[in-house]
Amino acid sequence: MTPLGPIWGYVRTVAQDTGGASAIEYSLIASLIAIGIAGGIGALADLVAMLWNLMITAVTDASASFP
Repeated sequence: MTPLGPIWGYVRTVAQDTGGASAIEYSLIASLIAIGIAGGIGALADLVAMLWNLMITAVTDASASFP
């Protein structure tokens, strides 16, 4: 028997255990949703920044025409 015998037995037992599979699946789904939300917020932030820059430019141009 090799010194790793008990370790391999434990690895086999853990690999065959399916009790926590649902929790792992739910955590993977939740992490994908979180990544999607983070990406959406990043895209929305870029759009809002662009709109503010357009407004700043419009106000600056409009105020430059007044004496």
